[in-house]
Amino acid sequence: MGLAVRVWWHAMLEVEQGRFALWLPIAMGLGVGAYFALLTEPPAWIGAGATLILALAAWIARTRLLPYAAFLVLTAATLGFAAAQLATFRAPKLEPLPSRAVIVTGKVSAVELLPENAQRITITAPVLNPEMPPLQRDLRIRLRPQDPVRLEAGDQVSVRALLRAPQPSLYPGAWDTQRDNFFNNLAGGGTALNPAAKLEPQQPESTSPLRYIQHLRESIARRFEAGMPGASGAIGSALFTGYMAAIPRAAQTAFRDSGLAHLLSVSGLHVAIVIGLVFSLTRLLLALSEHASLHWPCKQISAVAGLTAALAYTPLAGAQVPLLRSVAMAALVVLGI
Repeated sequence: MGLAVRVWWHAMLEVEQGRFALWLPIAMGLGVGAYFALLTEPPAWIGAGATLILALAAWIARTRLLPYAAFLVLTAATLGFAAAQLATFRAPKLEPLPSRAVIVTGKVSAVELLPENAQRITITAPVLNPEMPPLQRDLRIRLRPQDPVRLEAGDQVSVRALLRAPQPSLYPGAWDTQRDNFFNNLAGGGTALNPAAKLEPQQPESTSPLRYIQHLRESIARRFEAGMPGASGAIGSALFTGYMAAIPRAAQTAFRDSGLAHLLSVSGLHVAIVIGLVFSLTRLLLALSEHASLHWPCKQISAVAGLTAALAYTPLAGAQVPLLRSVAMAALVVLGI
């Protein structure tokens, strides 16, 4: 409550200086936080209903500055609350997993390399019992070390595994793995008890752009593994594909203890390097042409080329939230240029 009061006070001060709109995302964030702080699920209508009522009140009070600003802040907060409610409503139902070993069958949607030549696969619409419909959520299963089968996205697989539901946080305030799994469409994980078996597809698979990108990411990761065995290849693969599971625990600990763990998460630094390299190279090439140097907007062309490279790099690196945020900010800079 004290934080909300301080935010409200500073927001009121910003009204006079013309920077009030910058506080609306903060109010939305407070609304999202308020939703996740609840111990029980609120009525489904409360977020959208409160947003509509407060938006109408803001429109009515638009001629009076302070009431208008107050209703806008409250509208933004309830909009964040409603957005969190909608995300929870759209998430597939969380189904219980069996406590005994089962044979999991389904289509591989992603393959991650792990230390000791192991793999972790994500299975879409997994079938645990032929007499039951597939699960609505995915399963992430760690295969046995030295498993001879080499899987790719799109393969049909069958593996006997011991499944487990998402585990709670290790300590209060730590990363909420259960919430992360819930909003990432994961039913849980598991460990393979037997070698995996690649099955013949029941029907030809169509090649989609997302499938092609996933194949490309996995191919890049395997090339790093083959050309640079050990931690060096795993770190290089993480910077290109976003897969960090293959980095040995000792290397992860060294990065964390030295305060450099953020370098492994593909975000602003990596986007800046990609854009900077492509921008500089494009401008250098354009400068080699007298006609281009005198008649073309070389700086603007180079900026667009750099942003295009960043947009191409984004799906290859996994398109995680930090990366998307960084590319959005880079797009604003390019727009400014």
